[in-house]
Amino acid sequence: MLTITLRDIQWRARRFALGAVATALVFAATLLLAGLHASFLNESTQTVASFTAGRWIVPAGVTGPFTQNVPLSAQQQAEVQRGLAGATPVVISAVVMRAAGQDYSADLIGYQPGGGFSPHITAGRAPRAADEVATDQLLHLPIGSVTTIDGRRWRVVGSVAGLTYNVGTPALLMTLQAARRLVFGGQQQASAMITRTVPRNLPTGLRAMTNAQVLSDLRRPLSTATSAIEVLAVLLFVVAIGVIGLMVYLSSLDRMPEFAVYKAVGVSDGILLGSLILQTMAFALVAAVLAVAAAALMAPHFPIPVSIGLGLYVALFGAAFLVGLAASVVGIRQVTRVDPAAAFAGRGAQA
Repeated sequence: MLTITLRDIQWRARRFALGAVATALVFAATLLLAGLHASFLNESTQTVASFTAGRWIVPAGVTGPFTQNVPLSAQQQAEVQRGLAGATPVVISAVVMRAAGQDYSADLIGYQPGGGFSPHITAGRAPRAADEVATDQLLHLPIGSVTTIDGRRWRVVGSVAGLTYNVGTPALLMTLQAARRLVFGGQQQASAMITRTVPRNLPTGLRAMTNAQVLSDLRRPLSTATSAIEVLAVLLFVVAIGVIGLMVYLSSLDRMPEFAVYKAVGVSDGILLGSLILQTMAFALVAAVLAVAAAALMAPHFPIPVSIGLGLYVALFGAAFLVGLAASVVGIRQVTRVDPAAAFAGRGAQA
């Protein structure tokens, strides 16, 4: 069976290679879509995890601190801090910054050092002065460069990583007071307060959210995009089945005389079917290997990070195995219907 399979692949090497490349491109597109889907989920998880919060205190009726910016007043913050030692305010807002002649959308986070927020500084340092910011490394802004936000100039003193959300929108960090001046006109307001302890009672008009609730709310605006990606991934797998199925069908038609000869000399249907399935599986797995290489080459050129972990690679090869099995069904009928007597007539059965 193995010899039959290898000889047929060798005989039709060009067709095998072209089909494998075409299928690999479909698999690579599917892998990249899955990586984008994972990236959308991972970035929100990493962002929420960077806050060492047991609970998030927000105004009642607000779905979450990242999606709605309804501020807590100075009086409400004071009331929370009287009942919860260590509760610290944060400011979260979307802003537009200008640097090197270009405008960038960014998600602003204003915080107190040591106050329950631990950004991963990859270069430089965290902002300390009122005119300092740390920017996400995706912006590629050098330390010491100047950016403009709302007509004010800010100096970049550090770079951070793992703080993107809203489909790869980079983060912009500054001190709490600087963020209050920018977002709330200097008023002592806050987007939320974070606390490591679970509050028993809260002032009227406030609610406490768990990290899971905040994460769910942060992902809610992405639900339409992630659902569309899932549908596209399914369609691409259907296309992959179609491509491999077509290749198997054409190969089966070409091999009809061979099947007739094999049957005439006593080769069983099981061996022929096994050879056909083995060839189809080899085709699908070679395409998967090529897809991994293609995705690795293309992923760095995407404008947002593509998270392709070991789990996705394993899933790809599992899917390739299933696609190969599904596509091999196309050739089974050709093998089982061929008449051994056709070998003596010098032709195979017609499809």
